[in-house]
Amino acid sequence: RLIKEHGITPEDIYQALCSQTVDLVFTAHPTQALRRSVLKKYNQIGKELDKLHSIRSSQFEKQETIDKISCLVQSAWRTDEIRRSKPSPQDEMKHGLSYFEETIFEALPKFLRRLDSQLSEIGCARLPLEHAMFKFGSWMGGDRDGEPKHMAVL
Repeated sequence: RLIKEHGITPEDIYQALCSQTVDLVFTAHPTQALRRSVLKKYNQIGKELDKLHSIRSSQFEKQETIDKISCLVQSAWRTDEIRRSKPSPQDEMKHGLSYFEETIFEALPKFLRRLDSQLSEIGCARLPLEHAMFKFGSWMGGDRDGEPKHMAVL
């Protein structure tokens, strides 16, 4: 679309992608009140719903999936959503790493493969392996928000 509507050349697109970097910085924030266990359950429910609607399965398999969704919903319903104590820096780190395990490790390679496919369709080479399009950082456990354990000796 960029090529047709805006007159941008494939080489311009390729060079722009090769020169860009996305820095994702993870931070534990008080507005993220949902517990990791609840987020995991919601993620499992989503995967089961996808499975229910995206694959051909027998009536028996569909019923199994529906039963599993029901169990997951009941389990999520019975789980306290709000953390009742302030998380430790280690808890913050575990929560942040869960995003890698549950989202980034699956989504990022898929995104990069699709990007390479789109580049191939417009006659460009794949992105260079040495180009790190995404970089990751963290402020988890280091924001010095009043937690005595966060304070460094000054």
